[in-house]
Amino acid sequence: EAVVRYPCRFCENNVDIIDTPGMNDDDDMNNITIRQLSDIDLAIVTLDPNAPVSNTEAHFIAQLVESDQICQIVFVVSKMDTLFYENRERLLKVIKERLKKLVKAALLEENDENSPIIKKYSELFSEPIIFPVSSIKALHAYEMGDQEELISSGFQRLNDELLPLIIRTQQDRKSTRLNSSHLGIS
Repeated sequence: EAVVRYPCRFCENNVDIIDTPGMNDDDDMNNITIRQLSDIDLAIVTLDPNAPVSNTEAHFIAQLVESDQICQIVFVVSKMDTLFYENRERLLKVIKERLKKLVKAALLEENDENSPIIKKYSELFSEPIIFPVSSIKALHAYEMGDQEELISSGFQRLNDELLPLIIRTQQDRKSTRLNSSHLGIS
């Protein structure tokens, strides 16, 4: 574990960013990631467009849905610059459909169709939040001060939409805690 402190607008308002190993690593690394689930409210899952949504990833995402703490899941599809422009929209549609299909199938292995977990899945995956990005284009845009390239990298949208999403997730979490304590649910 390494703790890094750096002034960042995403880390205001009692927000910590926890970067964990990916889920296609070895079992020890996967277990490190799984142990973090009880400490997070919002998960950002990075997907590779060249091998989108493996069964391992789908089962991990299902664990995120099953976590009592997590009330939002966001997907970042990296390496968009490695794809032909005309294939990008089609690939994002395929990723969205694979997410819905494979995660639900993983959840149904352990949960009934009418369970609260499937209801939570339906809420989170009715329209999955997906940010396609190109890190290389973003880095180049920052180096050159090129706002248009930053926008086309997808990072401008990610930067603009992630903070409000974090704040909304915090508010949802607070509301859930208040409603739970009000109803005597723990």
